[in-house]
Amino acid sequence: VLIINICMPDIQLPHYEVNLIGTLNQLSDHIGWGLRDLQIPSHWAETRGEGVTVMVIDSGLADHSDLGDNEDSKLSKSFIKESVKDVQGHGTHVSGIIAAKNNAVGVVGVAPNAKIISVKALNKYGKTNDIILKEALEYAVKIKPDIINLSLGSFSPQPQLESLYKKLTYELNIPIVCAAGNFGNKGVMYPAKYPFTISVGSYKKDHKLSDFSAFSKEKFVDFVAPGDEILSTYLKDEYAVMSGTSMAAPFLAGIMALLISKYKKNGQSYTVEELRSVLQSASIDVGAKGKDNKFGYGIINVERALREIDGYGLSAEIKKDPWWKRLKEHLKFNC
Repeated sequence: VLIINICMPDIQLPHYEVNLIGTLNQLSDHIGWGLRDLQIPSHWAETRGEGVTVMVIDSGLADHSDLGDNEDSKLSKSFIKESVKDVQGHGTHVSGIIAAKNNAVGVVGVAPNAKIISVKALNKYGKTNDIILKEALEYAVKIKPDIINLSLGSFSPQPQLESLYKKLTYELNIPIVCAAGNFGNKGVMYPAKYPFTISVGSYKKDHKLSDFSAFSKEKFVDFVAPGDEILSTYLKDEYAVMSGTSMAAPFLAGIMALLISKYKKNGQSYTVEELRSVLQSASIDVGAKGKDNKFGYGIINVERALREIDGYGLSAEIKKDPWWKRLKEHLKFNC
């Protein structure tokens, strides 16, 4: 296991671990524990994220057979003095969690028909600053992706970026999904700390909070997703296991790609706040009752979210269920 220790620049990748697996050509689209836990494959007949673009502002994207034309290479762009090609590995791993292809090889992403727009804002050391991130966000304003994933953060507020975050969220209806951070009780990082972004913590296979998943006294975390020992695409057409809220955020971004694709297929419009409301209504409370500071609203039940979009909503009977009954229903699939 390679432990990468990163200093504290203005904005950085959270501390994370990499376990290089190598090639997976002998496997037929490995379905990881996170996909199974969220019951994602059972919904691919209905939506695979087609027609949805996800901008991943990160370390770029390496050439990888399991991503291939799922990258929109015409719109991918670098804002540092390097090619958009990933030499660090983090951006490639994040992108694979969202949209690795369902091609009978390697792994498969949450939304395997979604398109990745790779925006390189982090250098090979996983560092950037507000100036570069501002340029990347301004590019998002220009090209208008459906979703933005930010698996990065800083303990310092970003006042010069707040207006861009708000414009993207409230004017352009682009949800910004952010990793909460990997420093446990040291607190949630910016921009996940802002109320206009969607903050994602990490849970383990046993549905307990990951040891590293950031939380504060205030309820900054909105939802949790799988972030422990996640297998995904990596450099040199290989695969790696990583752990971190950096992995949990793209799980939620992938789920949102499935939901937005569903909206588009139904010919429905939506706002970020409506999307957030759907996720809240469909979440399974796994922490303290109600929204809490570690799990937020809980784990997303994708089936419920899709039915909410279809107009069926949640029945009054389900809404009255104690939270532990809702969790028990979810665990029937996994236990």
